[in-house]
Amino acid sequence: MRELTSNMFVHLRGNFVGITGFGSVRGRGRERGRGRGQKRTEALRIERDVPLDGNCSFGIGGPAKYFAKAKSVKDLSEACSYVKSEDIRQVLVIGKGSNLLFDDRGFNGLVLVNELCFVGDIPISTGSSSRNRTPASVSRSKDRRKKTLRLRVGSGYPFNTLGQMLSSAGWSGLEFATGIPGTVGGAIYMNAGANGRDTASSLVSVEYITKGGKLCVLDVGNETDAEEREGKPQSKVGEKGKFGKVEATPGHYSYRTSPFQSMSDFFAIVAGTFELEANAEAKLRARRYMQKRSTSQPLTERSAGCVFRNPQVPRQQGGGGSGSERDGGTEQTNLSAGALIDKAGLKGVSLGSAQVSPVHANYLVSKGPSSHSSRDMKELIDLVKRKIETDTGICLQEEIRIIPYVE
Repeated sequence: MRELTSNMFVHLRGNFVGITGFGSVRGRGRERGRGRGQKRTEALRIERDVPLDGNCSFGIGGPAKYFAKAKSVKDLSEACSYVKSEDIRQVLVIGKGSNLLFDDRGFNGLVLVNELCFVGDIPISTGSSSRNRTPASVSRSKDRRKKTLRLRVGSGYPFNTLGQMLSSAGWSGLEFATGIPGTVGGAIYMNAGANGRDTASSLVSVEYITKGGKLCVLDVGNETDAEEREGKPQSKVGEKGKFGKVEATPGHYSYRTSPFQSMSDFFAIVAGTFELEANAEAKLRARRYMQKRSTSQPLTERSAGCVFRNPQVPRQQGGGGSGSERDGGTEQTNLSAGALIDKAGLKGVSLGSAQVSPVHANYLVSKGPSSHSSRDMKELIDLVKRKIETDTGICLQEEIRIIPYVE
């Protein structure tokens, strides 16, 4: 395949990603497959004017000019070719769209849904059974006392399901994923995390495809844990492509950040390989996390999870933060964005069809439908940011991705 020039794609600081999005898509609004026209490549079906409200957990968004679903690496490559042949200038690759806020006017380009959904067999961590085939690699860790499992998972596989399956089989590392909607690719791209763990903590390597159609592998270093990564970047070990070594923009894993967010030639995540440890308490731990979520988060509402990142401020400013780091000699503390919003008296505040959840202040929920749902949500986000900055001097940063409409 010929190399594609970078001006054929819109790089929206992570909106052009392998999987963006974290949320199960409920059957709301118009059906996602109802487009005005269709066109086929060799194996990829391209649709026109497909509503995006059914492709994100907010239930908000106008139509995508072009829309397709990729179920294989071949489909991703054909999408690259289609973009070039049709001279499409804007491309957005998504998963379940659970951390995305689309515009009311939709997306003026190609929205490509990554559905590379596969997973290796997961054996029971304690004992053995002839019923459990193990193409995944089971071995002992360096200290010979811990049993580990290496598992390759497709980027479109549900992250929540993966966490449930692993913890139920006695494998520890992704218990926090239980209850987190979205896909494996989205978790890798955003470095999703909770309860003191993040995705990079168990991640060994990531297969991804470039805009030029090259399949590459990013090796991930795990020298430190998730809590140390809160404000402390991790080193990238190296990259190796299917067709030889591939140069790429240097990047690091840190709090809600991955190397893919800054790679200029990045197109889509294909798969991730995780390493888990055998732990008899994994199932119980995952159950506790899920119980906590069910009582503290508005799981039945239309939302995109936490809207704002937890801010990091100098410790003397933050007192009472949830953790601390030293960055360049300055001690940092991590504050709860939800606690700041709650303290500002914004819980339950509404603006049009958008509302700050009365259950969890860092969740903004859509009460639509409305022809101005996206506008209402953006205005509420701005209102919250202005109020917090006025009260505390802290400028909140969005954790969700706001997708603009570009003419």
